[in-house]
Amino acid sequence: AAGPRRAAGPAPPPPPPRGGAPGRGRDAAAVNFRRDAAPAITFSGPSVALPLPAGVQDRATWLVQLAAVVRALPQPVIAGQQVVIPVAGPRGDLAAWRFGAGAVEFDATPDGQPRALQRWHRPALRPRELDVQVWLDPARGQLPVRIRSEARPHGGATEWRLRAAEPG
Repeated sequence: AAGPRRAAGPAPPPPPPRGGAPGRGRDAAAVNFRRDAAPAITFSGPSVALPLPAGVQDRATWLVQLAAVVRALPQPVIAGQQVVIPVAGPRGDLAAWRFGAGAVEFDATPDGQPRALQRWHRPALRPRELDVQVWLDPARGQLPVRIRSEARPHGGATEWRLRAAEPG
């Protein structure tokens, strides 16, 4: 995330100046994290203000927070362990995204080397919610190497795989 680091982990960046961010369309929706004298989450669409819980992320930054929280857990992670991340959506919603650790799964790196990955799953609990699975690589600091999201019950699935990462 491009935002500052807080005690609860990386923080999403502050909202763009009035008038919006360059290149954003008229219909773009934004989640704004206000950390001034009256901390709150506000939205570019709905006129609602929500409390600002510790560790809160938006839909663009939750993955960074998940990796950071898992990295801070006692290792090795045990199947069934849970991590909760508050996530704010652009329609004025705030939900506790609960990820459960699955069993270690084996996969191959792009160059064919075997690796053990920890799968984390956030099931969709309501219609039109995302079912998300993330595979983190414990040998690489919990780097996310695969993500699969699916809108339930009738949406298509999208999957991303890390092909290369610069050391550092």
